[in-house]
Amino acid sequence: ASVTSTVFGDANLNPQKTITYEFGLQQQVADNVAFNVTGFYKDVRDLFATQSIRISQNESFSRYVNKDYANIKGVTFSLVKRRTEGDLFGATLDYTYQSSEGNDVSSDAFFIDKESGRASELQILFLDWDQTHTLNGSIILGEVKNWSISLIGKVGAGLPYTPLPNPSGVEYDRNTARKPSQTTVDLLAEKEIQLTDITMILFAKVFNLFDTLNESDVYDDTGRYTYTLR
Repeated sequence: ASVTSTVFGDANLNPQKTITYEFGLQQQVADNVAFNVTGFYKDVRDLFATQSIRISQNESFSRYVNKDYANIKGVTFSLVKRRTEGDLFGATLDYTYQSSEGNDVSSDAFFIDKESGRASELQILFLDWDQTHTLNGSIILGEVKNWSISLIGKVGAGLPYTPLPNPSGVEYDRNTARKPSQTTVDLLAEKEIQLTDITMILFAKVFNLFDTLNESDVYDDTGRYTYTLR
């Protein structure tokens, strides 16, 4: 019998530790336009994860472990055009390139190494939240301290997933395939009302303005949510 659905905790887990390095440059292009570029690197130790451990040919279990290490590195470019008195238009645009990698411990390798007395081999792979490309933008129309209408858009590359073994039975490494990209547009409208000493702001928010159906979960044989070969 298999008990892979059981996950055991561990009271001796170490807390995750993240050290972040960041450097950047901010440059004013005009009175109301600025450019920014920022590079970053995050060093993560004792990363939490679940590990599947095979104790016999048909029996295995999962437990929470410290996955030892991960690193996140990337760069962000941004451009901001602020609204000023008498100027109805404002906009922001930023792009981020990021790579998030960490260790992975194979359950089969763990079993074999345990029997032979060898140290488990650590394999570097993309983390579940690795999003290589992200583009954010917003357009704002309105009068300062009066009214405004904003459109906020986001486009992100697909997150990793583990594909189904190919027809020959060869298993792929974890997180070696990508889900479809994600796109969304939101709307925010505001109206400021001054009542003697009290300022009131009426607002309306519309999330996912165009009702975009993003595929956050996919079938492991097709990489799509809309259909499966099974």
